Amino acid sequence: MGMKHYDRGWHATSTFGRFSAAVAAGKLLGLSLEQMKTALGLAGTQSAGLRLVFGTMTKPFHPGKSSYDGVLSAILAQRGFTCAPNIIEGKKGYLEALGDESRLEPMVQSLGRKYEILNNTFKPYASCLMTHPTIDAVIEMRNKYRLKPEDVEQISCEVSRFCLDSAGQVEPQTALAGKFSTYYCAALALAEGVAGEDMFTDRKVLDPKMVALRKRVRARIVPGYEDTQAKVAITTKAGKTYTAYVDTPKGDPRNPPADKELEEKFRTLAPVALSKSNMDRLVKTIWGLEKLGNLRQLIRLCHG
Repeated sequence: MGMKHYDRGWHATSTFGRFSAAVAAGKLLGLSLEQMKTALGLAGTQSAGLRLVFGTMTKPFHPGKSSYDGVLSAILAQRGFTCAPNIIEGKKGYLEALGDESRLEPMVQSLGRKYEILNNTFKPYASCLMTHPTIDAVIEMRNKYRLKPEDVEQISCEVSRFCLDSAGQVEPQTALAGKFSTYYCAALALAEGVAGEDMFTDRKVLDPKMVALRKRVRARIVPGYEDTQAKVAITTKAGKTYTAYVDTPKGDPRNPPADKELEEKFRTLAPVALSKSNMDRLVKTIWGLEKLGNLRQLIRLCHG
């Protein structure tokens, strides 16, 4: 689609997500080629989602709604619903309406040989992905030099353009806004040494100590920095300055989490929907996925 799609304000997770959900559902339903074209058409015409909502409940609503609409598209196509079969490349279609400097060739390059799912990032922190290099750098220095909030004069963060573009909220007032604040995330990393879901609450974001520490954070864009890069300098009240540079944050395909770390993340999030026994069985089933005879066995375990 070209970077201008995201630059213009579209939320790619939402605008792209309907296509992948429609295809996944279509494969499971055994759609024919013509039905799959229709499913893609229905997915494309429903595509929407704006970055302006980042920091509100609507941002996490986007991927859920994308999945819902993708499944709906596949079911409607299966039942004979009609739609344009060339939604992506057609005149006044998806590329022309939502894209800029778009190219079709990469869509089919290495098709069936290269699987993009292997390039997925597993987020160790419950905040915008662009904040993760900063969090990694701060935690590294916190642990290495035993830094405490009361000892710190200033935290200076050098980040990519998209980091502050996506997560540049200087004074977050809610938990969700905190997830899109490089300033809060840097302060949180120093104060707590973690950035899990339980660290993003309204009470935590507005805690006077966290607010005071956040106000000591500075951030600036470094032209040419990739989204995975950040350099952080921490200056203490004693006049010492420590620095850390992160090129590839934890969770990136080039710096993947260990299986144990993935399992721990699952176990911290799943209790909202699953009992411990279901979690245990699900973990065991997933690690032995190749031996599973029928996917329904896995799906049943995902129900609360």
